Amino acid sequence: MRTIRALFTLIAVLGVVACGDASPVISATLDGHELPAQQVEALAGWLHAQESGWARNFATPPVPSHVITVRQKSGEVRSIDLFDKKGWSSAVVSEGHIKVFPSPELANLRQLLGLGR
Repeated sequence: MRTIRALFTLIAVLGVVACGDASPVISATLDGHELPAQQVEALAGWLHAQESGWARNFATPPVPSHVITVRQKSGEVRSIDLFDKKGWSSAVVSEGHIKVFPSPELANLRQLLGLGR
C-alpha cells in the first residue's frame, strides 16, 4: 500500500511540476503577467527541487494571493497557488495537491518571482 501511494504521489508531482524529459516547462505567468525566460528557468528548477512531499489536498483553500500558470512543452497548463492568509501562508496548492514549506524555501520562491516576502 505504501509503495502504491508513493507511486501515485510521484506521478502526481511529476505532472504538477512538469520536470524531467516528459514535458519541460516552456513558459509561465505570475498573476497573468508573462515571466521572463530567466525566471521561468529558475521556477522550473525550484519546482524540480520540490518533487517530494506533495499530498492530495482535501481542504478548501482560500482565494490565492498569487497564481503561477506553468505551460509545458506537451501543451499542458498547470496552476500553482500561493497564499498570504494566516494558516495557509506556508502552503502551495497545485492541481489538487498541497505542500507545506518551511519559511526559507517559500521565501526563495517568492524572491525568484519578485514578490519580496
